[in-house]
Amino acid sequence: MAARNILQVVSRGAQLRDHPQQLHAICNSLYNYGVGSKVSRTIWNKWTEPCYYKITRVKKTGLNSVSAWGYLTFRGKTSEHPVEIRCPRKQQWFLVDQWHIQNSGPIVA
Repeated sequence: MAARNILQVVSRGAQLRDHPQQLHAICNSLYNYGVGSKVSRTIWNKWTEPCYYKITRVKKTGLNSVSAWGYLTFRGKTSEHPVEIRCPRKQQWFLVDQWHIQNSGPIVA
């Protein structure tokens, strides 16, 4: 029984990483609404430099929507202060794992 639950969690993580979704779907399925997680958009795959948000705060604004803030790392440069994450309702978001950041190659979604 416990092994089945672990497999569900692992497969859910792979699904969040491999299939673009709206930001609220990712935040709702993560611990603490994804605070501390790194998310990226599929349109940023064209650059080889790392592009992602590190989520610092999430506020639920409705059943299927969130407002989120985080540090933006865009083309290798990180913002000094948390900024509001733009376009959270677009179906382009996915989790970024540490391997993509360390290898700084394009993220294939």
